Amino acid sequence: MSMSPLTDFIASPGLAGAFGALMDEYARAAAELCRVVEAVPSARFVEEVDGGGEFPTVQAICTHVVRAAYGHADHIRKALDIAAGERPRGQELVPEGPERLRPLLGAALRYTEATVAGLRADPAFAAEYGLCRAVAPRASVDAMLTIRGDFDWRRYGSAARMVR
Repeated sequence: MSMSPLTDFIASPGLAGAFGALMDEYARAAAELCRVVEAVPSARFVEEVDGGGEFPTVQAICTHVVRAAYGHADHIRKALDIAAGERPRGQELVPEGPERLRPLLGAALRYTEATVAGLRADPAFAAEYGLCRAVAPRASVDAMLTIRGDFDWRRYGSAARMVR
């Protein structure tokens, strides 16, 4: 991990403007999610949970998060008539273990950062096109771990607080 958790996810933290602020928050949320996931034992990462629904494992949640990050960036590119960039697809987006989420999510956020580089748009545009949805995945992991009994969210407030 780098000295600044933000630089694990974006190349230029602290940029001025709405998109700079949104990317910083996106990177902070990604860092928090990774801290939560990295505390999950490898066996639990791939263990299915009854009632897990569409995402029965922590690995499935993480895969969805990485795919969604690229998807949101591509959605923004399409809305702005910017060509989609080269990016991984399929199984390349599946973290094999808890420690693999950080590099995959970092690449996805840098792709997003490149998408919005230099844009000066209304923050409502960013919200509409998905840059503000970075907190929900952590809540999904919290819920998954609560179902498994790995932590009591009433005691800690979130899994991220438990592992700090």
